[in-house]
Formats: sequence, C-alpha cells, structure tokens
Amino acid sequence: MINLQKLRDNELLAKLKTLVSQERELTTLILRHLEEVERRRLYCPQYSSLFEYATLELGYAPASAQRRISAMRTVKIIPEVEEKISSGALTLTHVAQAAKFFQAEAKNDKPLSNPEKLAILVQLEGKSTREAERELVSRSSNPQAFLQQESIRPVTETHSKVTFVAEQALLEDLEKVKALLSHKFPHLTTAELIAEMAKIALAKLESDKFAKREKSKTVEIEERSVSGSCAGSTATGDDSSKQNRYISADVKRAVYQRDGLQCTFIDESSGRRCISRHQLEFDHYQVPFASGGKNDKENLVIRCKAHNLWSATRIFGEKTRKYLK
Repeated sequence: MINLQKLRDNELLAKLKTLVSQERELTTLILRHLEEVERRRLYCPQYSSLFEYATLELGYAPASAQRRISAMRTVKIIPEVEEKISSGALTLTHVAQAAKFFQAEAKNDKPLSNPEKLAILVQLEGKSTREAERELVSRSSNPQAFLQQESIRPVTETHSKVTFVAEQALLEDLEKVKALLSHKFPHLTTAELIAEMAKIALAKLESDKFAKREKSKTVEIEERSVSGSCAGSTATGDDSSKQNRYISADVKRAVYQRDGLQCTFIDESSGRRCISRHQLEFDHYQVPFASGGKNDKENLVIRCKAHNLWSATRIFGEKTRKYLK
C-alpha cells in the first residue's frame, strides 16, 4: 500500500485526479451492470425489486441506490448521458434530479421527448445541486408539485426522520382530526397523531377488505396468478379463461390471516422471506390456475408481483416475462 505521506504535493494531486477519473469510469460500468441485472430480473428470487437488491445485497444507502437506478434508467433511454457521467459533466445527483423532474412533468400531462430531456440535462452540467434544482423548478409546469419531495432518514434502529411538504389543507385536516381525538388523547404530537390515524385507518381498511360481502370492483391484492393467466391454454390445452377466477371473501380473509399482508416467497439459498408489501397478488401456489388450480386457501398464497412473475417464468418459460410489461 502506498504511504501517502511520502508523496510530493504534485504527485498526491495527480494520483487523486487519476483515481477520480477511474471512479467515474467505474460508476458508468456499475450502471451498465445494473441495467443488465434489471433486464434479466436477476434480483429475483432473493429480492422483489432492483432497489431492494441494491440496498440489501450491494449495501448502498437508499438514496445512493435510488440515484444509481435513476441514472441507469435515464442512460438506457438517452445513451449520451453515459459519457457525460463518465467525464464528470453530470453527476448521479444531477441525473436523479432530472429523472424526478421528467416523471413529474409526465404526471402533469407534459411528457418530454428524449431530445428535450437531453437538452435539459445539458443545462445542468457544471451546476451545484441547488443550482440544478433552481433550473428544473424554473422549467417545471407545476413547481409546487415538483418541490414536494419526501425523505425518510433512519436516526436509530427504531426511529426515522420523515420530511415532506404539506399543503395548508392537509394541516387543517390534521388539526380537525386532532380535535376529534382530543378527549381521548389531549396532547398529541404530530407523529403521535399520524400513528393513531394509521391504526384507525388500518382497522377500517382491513375490516372493509376482508368482511363478508360481494366481490368488490377494486381489490388491492389482485385476484390472479401470473402463472395461470399468461400461458394457460398453451400449457394445458384448456381454455383457462373460462374458469371462475373469483376468490371468496372467506378465502381471502383466511389467506390474509395465515400469510399476513406480505409476500410469502422464501429464498431457498438464504431462507429469507421477501419483505415486500407492495403490488401483492394471490398466487395459485400448489397447482397453477392454468392447470386447474382451485381458488381455496390451500392452493393460494400471497406473493408480490415480482415473485409471482418469477414463479410463472419457472413454470411456463421466458415468454411470461412479457405479461406484466
């Protein structure tokens, strides 16, 4: 190992400059690897998303992982950005800021073309983070919405600091709720208020979702198995679309009580259960729907979208990857 204290000033500065250049080249190489991992879905089966893989397997902090994923997806659609990252003209933060801006514009029905996106990225070159933000805000069709950034930063093992921008209407509603709860909880802090509201909302939502009633038009845990719906007739020779896909409220409630509101997939190599609670679906686990699997609690488990699709790929082959794209 080099003893840096023995290096001359000009040698130390030259060495550092070389290392920074190598770091940028390595960053672009990492982005290429992330793109290929995402394309092949290699984060499955152990993880349910590329972000989860980057944080839990690669060890990136959440913000660092998100910057790299945002930059990778931007480079994927605008290849010219890779050279700008490699040269240092753009940082990962610049690209992540721009990616968030592009998403906000699309949500505001103002989608940008790739040449327009590249032109905006060029304007961010050499700017500080705050200067880049000002540039993007000046171009935003809805600056207030673009600035409503949320962040969650762990401060201890049991507590996190949550920051977000709240509209005045939300603050007024919170005060009304606090007033309604004031007899039972006379001195609620904002954090305590939100915690109490979450308990009330969960009790109400769970009661509504799993109460005995006719099938609702909106089901948050989707009543489908990817392995049954994307390749049914090809795999079995039967027209699976004619089967009854309805899952009764009693069965839903039983599966929910057994599995909890979390993906049940367990990775064989690590024994780790998937932690995802997003995009949950009922999966025909023992016998696929396409093969005549029944809609009973013995044949159903809760899976996240990623692991449901991964299971389908194992059963029916690579063509099932196209199903949810």
